Amino acid sequence: MGAIQSRVAVTDIARPIVAGFILGLGLYGVWIEAVVAIALTGAFIAYTRLRRDDDPEAIEARTDTETSAHGDSAPLDGPASSSN
Repeated sequence: MGAIQSRVAVTDIARPIVAGFILGLGLYGVWIEAVVAIALTGAFIAYTRLRRDDDPEAIEARTDTETSAHGDSAPLDGPASSSN
């Protein structure tokens, strides 16, 4: 946690300086390219690192192929009937 906080602190200091330098010189294209590059990098990391368990097709495929601990093919999400 400490390493992350120190990186955030450094970027909080450096970000306005770099932005002021780029915008002050009128390098708007560079600024746009930098923002797009950062956004695409974040999207790529999220796409490759996040789990895809919430995908409806993956859930359906998983429940169709897995069996419960008793060996039957009942869904693992809960009891087959909820009669109270």
